[in-house]
Amino acid sequence: MIKRLTVAAVAASILVLAVAGTASAATTCRQGDPPIKVSARTSCDFAGSIVTKYLNSSRAYNRSSDRWSTPVYSATTGRSYWVTITRSGHRTVATGSNGIRAEWETW
Repeated sequence: MIKRLTVAAVAASILVLAVAGTASAATTCRQGDPPIKVSARTSCDFAGSIVTKYLNSSRAYNRSSDRWSTPVYSATTGRSYWVTITRSGHRTVATGSNGIRAEWETW
């Protein structure tokens, strides 16, 4: 019985550390209203480009379009990356290769 409790306690500690590590990997960019949350692999400048591309597209205002992919240019790398933008309710999430992730509230 003690051995099982010890294993359960160790497993719970590992889970807490894993969740804490994941949470610390995200950053909130102070630019924009509302702020944009990004992954550790996504710069605030690139996230701003994603949101700008979203807002300049007709899909941002077409409620029937909940998911689409588009290339977004990164001034940091000088390359364009394909990003999939998914809108669900008032939350919009953009994801792409290499750990690209940005999310923000929509109206």
